[in-house]
Amino acid sequence: MNERKIEALHQLGEWIRSEPPALELAQLKSQRDNPWFSLSEQKKALYAIADSFLNRNTLKRWLDSYNLSASGQNKNVGIIMAGNLPLVGFHDWLCVFLSGHRAKVKLSSKDSHLLPALLHGLSGIDDQFSTRTECVDKLANIDAVIATGSNNSNRYFEYYFGHLPHIFRGHRNSIAVLDDETSDREIEALGADVFGYFGLGCRSVSLCLVPKGFDRKRFFEAWPDYGYLRDHSKWDNNYRYNYATFIMNQENFLTDDIFILRESDSLTSRIACLHIWEYESDRASAQFLLDRKNDIQVCVGNNMGTELPLVPFGQSQQPKLSDYADHIDTMEFLMNL
Repeated sequence: MNERKIEALHQLGEWIRSEPPALELAQLKSQRDNPWFSLSEQKKALYAIADSFLNRNTLKRWLDSYNLSASGQNKNVGIIMAGNLPLVGFHDWLCVFLSGHRAKVKLSSKDSHLLPALLHGLSGIDDQFSTRTECVDKLANIDAVIATGSNNSNRYFEYYFGHLPHIFRGHRNSIAVLDDETSDREIEALGADVFGYFGLGCRSVSLCLVPKGFDRKRFFEAWPDYGYLRDHSKWDNNYRYNYATFIMNQENFLTDDIFILRESDSLTSRIACLHIWEYESDRASAQFLLDRKNDIQVCVGNNMGTELPLVPFGQSQQPKLSDYADHIDTMEFLMNL
């Protein structure tokens, strides 16, 4: 059965790449309902899924790490999906599908068109799988739940579903650590980690640690290609609001009229803002990461002596199948139901 599923998923990747009218229509609806889902960012997410998640050989290698035949299977697993990025919950659905369970999906109102379009495409490839997933308005009659939201929504998840086997995910951010050896090319690549998907994802870099005396103008010199962001109304509105707020509060910051570079050690930054914080020594930066490890999704940079997931510059937005959100192995959880 897994061979059949893998083949169907591989064909789904090919279907995505063919850009069928049904998928294009779903993207237009998504952009209409959520302006942050620009067509270019949706296509980026779709092609990332096709290339990294739906490749036949990649799927086989990933699943070789698990004994799926040992899974109890045939449970109803509820999935509450976030809507900050296009198809951000696809990996959860993929894990449920491949583990042999049935998925009941509560879609985010911010992303309600893309997954149904992919499920429709999958049923056209192999209609045997058309009944394995149900998109619902309310979760009921479920045996387990995977829920992603804010730290505040986690309290509701716990109240309604805490008695069930569960994975609850709250808010996290990602961080980059630069040093005196960081090249201009690496900073240029870092732009994709900062601005990809408008910086709205948990894998988006919101804070850069830099050595004392680091030339901050290097960021602006490396990222002229992101000027198109000013043409996006919601980005521009956020930029202007934050600019005015920081001026009124007499804060120190730098800007190139595209984004604001603001001194802060907070992992959470406003839209169109990037935080920067100087460290005195490698030991100090390592301690900074250790103190905040439960709030960090990934670290971008070179070897920095940390146990946290480390990715090269420019690759934070390119998770692999084995890169589980919040470092919780979703497949292992599902196999043990």
